[in-house]
Parts: sequence; C-alpha cells; structure tokens
Amino acid sequence: MRQIVAGLRRTMKVRPAAVWSSPLRRTVQTAELIAAGLAIPAPVLCEGLAPDGDPGAFGATLRSAPDAVILVGHQPGLGELASQLLTGTDELAFLPFRKGAAACIRMPGPGPCGQLQWFMTPAQLARLGR
Repeated sequence: MRQIVAGLRRTMKVRPAAVWSSPLRRTVQTAELIAAGLAIPAPVLCEGLAPDGDPGAFGATLRSAPDAVILVGHQPGLGELASQLLTGTDELAFLPFRKGAAACIRMPGPGPCGQLQWFMTPAQLARLGR
C-alpha cells in the first residue's frame, strides 16, 4: 500500500483535500496510510462507504464536497458509486476496483455525470511508486 500511495503522490500528482473512509478497521488503516503518505488530514469516517451503504445516496453527499477527496471503501459499493457518478445509475459503468485500485472522476458541475480522468490498478500504481 505504501508503494501505491507513493505512485499516487509522485506520478499522478494527487492532492486531495481529504480522505473519506468506510468505518471498518482495515479500511480505516488503509485510509490512514493514504492520508499520511499524501500529507493530508486524518480520514473522515463515512457510514455511506460501509459495505451496506447506499451508493446513490452517498453520491449526492459526494457531489456536495467542496474539494477533491479520496474515497476508501469496499466492493461492490465503490464500483457502484463510480458508475453512479459517471452514468447516473449504479449498473452501466464497471470499474474493476481491487484492493489498492484508484480512479479519478472529475465532477464538472451540478450535472448528473462526471468524467473518468484515469483508472489505475494496484500493480500499476505500485510500479509507479517504486
């Protein structure tokens, strides 16, 4: 995970304002590594990112975020949330999130759909972080 964070920091130039995390222990630990590695504040715990969270409802919360955030959560919820942000429904876009995968989705404004800027597998990010 440290190499993945290094890949985000060095190559992708990720500079989010916050890390939002599922409240589950391993996810919080991952979010803490990300926050420390990117020198941003400690993670904010979000029930909407828990395995039983509602991607559609959490998408509305996310759209109101003032700045860029990193989300740390679980499958299939993250994939459904990404689809919701990109297409307006949780079933049309499939991003194969595995542990350590990352995507950048730019929300251009108040409209329903964002734009996928990039998607990286854990192996790609770790390679970039070496």
